[in-house]
Amino acid sequence: MTFDYQVWAKPRDALLFPVGVFIQLVAVPVLYAPLQSIWPGTFSDAKIQDNARDLADRAGGLSTVVLIMMVVIGAPIVEELVYRGFLQRYLATRFTRAASWLLVAGLFTAIHLRPVEFPGLAVFSLAVGAAALVAERIDAPIALHIGFNAAGLLLAF
Repeated sequence: MTFDYQVWAKPRDALLFPVGVFIQLVAVPVLYAPLQSIWPGTFSDAKIQDNARDLADRAGGLSTVVLIMMVVIGAPIVEELVYRGFLQRYLATRFTRAASWLLVAGLFTAIHLRPVEFPGLAVFSLAVGAAALVAERIDAPIALHIGFNAAGLLLAF
């Protein structure tokens, strides 16, 4: 089976970069606000940001550049090729597009293995999956993912 990832950048894809930033800086904190008031120990800002801060704290010099390249460029490209480019599109041949979108969003969220991050990752994953559905190309969710990760990493430093 051959698979076309539908990669060709369009200028309008750049508009999704700020959407990713918005999700990271506005939507995720709004989502966590009620969770933090109900379960303050579980959903504290420190616990939510532990993973990113650990990465940032261990980086220094050249490793900081490598970290930025991996988190802001590498991870969005690889993850979107796998999750939205392959899995979501493949599952859409077996199920409905909506079912494949929801299944892959759940898998993407769960695979990160940090339950404290699941609410934010679920919202984010639904957004990048929707971008893939609407654009019918993989570069749109990659741009959104880059914005999300860049904003998250900036918060960690």
